[in-house]
Amino acid sequence: MKNEITEFSYSLMDITGKILKQNSYTNINLNDIVIDNHNLPIGSYILNIKTASNSYNFKVLKN
Repeated sequence: MKNEITEFSYSLMDITGKILKQNSYTNINLNDIVIDNHNLPIGSYILNIKTASNSYNFKVLKN
């Protein structure tokens, strides 16, 4: 499995779609990506991840 990707971006949104955090990277190892959520309140969030070839959405629960 290839661990390095050339393009990667993410957006972390609340359930209303408001973007709370976002970042983009180029030429990064997947093991080096950290999304800090310690200052977010308990609740449900949507994580959108985009690469050069795909887009993924995940529901994230913080408790």
